[in-house]
Amino acid sequence: MSRRQIFNLFYYSHIPLALLASLLTASISMVINSQLNWNVILLVGLSTFLTYSIDNLIDWKRDKDQYQSIQDKIECYHKITYFILPVITIAIILTILKSSNEFLVSILLLGAVAALGTTRFANYRMNSSDSKQPIRMFFLNRIFISIVWSIVCIFVPLWYEGLRTTTLTWHTFLYIFSIVLIYAIFWKLERSPALLKKRLYQSGLLRILPILPLVSIIIVFIDIFFGIRPIHNLINLLPPVICILASYRMNKYPFLLRNKLTYMTLGLVLSTSLSLLVHLLF
Repeated sequence: MSRRQIFNLFYYSHIPLALLASLLTASISMVINSQLNWNVILLVGLSTFLTYSIDNLIDWKRDKDQYQSIQDKIECYHKITYFILPVITIAIILTILKSSNEFLVSILLLGAVAALGTTRFANYRMNSSDSKQPIRMFFLNRIFISIVWSIVCIFVPLWYEGLRTTTLTWHTFLYIFSIVLIYAIFWKLERSPALLKKRLYQSGLLRILPILPLVSIIIVFIDIFFGIRPIHNLINLLPPVICILASYRMNKYPFLLRNKLTYMTLGLVLSTSLSLLVHLLF
């Protein structure tokens, strides 16, 4: 298997996305709780991988044209996931049962799955050609999904530990939502039909996306200025800066979006890892 085929298979598996969700959760735990709980990190990572692996299986007939060079590899990967997913499901259940409030954590995760599933079915009830999807529906879908994932990343750690929300909790929610939303938009853009991509670029709405990570940057400075977080919280500027740079590249050079999205993901993984390290050290 060539290097490019390995890259495409790795990209398709959504392993980087699950890793990013885990790191975001870990960083959030350090910001809000000043401690790590590996069970929470594992729970969010496994839940993300489970959700998008099922999504891959459902969407394979629609997506296979985008992976013509590795169709046989992906179909083999699907056979493996049929054995992996039940194991992951059991691991998620066992991890939930270790929490201090397994009922609330369970309800939150089930609610997230139901919300994402409802969104998907609503999309399928639309015109069978995604290229005809109204632009407003594209963005509303991304906003809804970003809210769901932000809630999971923020409140699973809190409820797992049995903690209450604070002002910092809601600041962190806005910070994460702004990053998740811009990522979710480009993630969906890469998978959209060429006609829909063209309409989105022509609308000019993609050019104002850097406003989202700017919100995250402002929140970091507000928290430091008012003493809500210490000065080393400046390290949290890195992820939104990565988003701004990625947005600029994707708008200026609207081709090979899969490669650009992968670099964006790696940039977020590395910057979030560095942020986590700094919070652990200080």
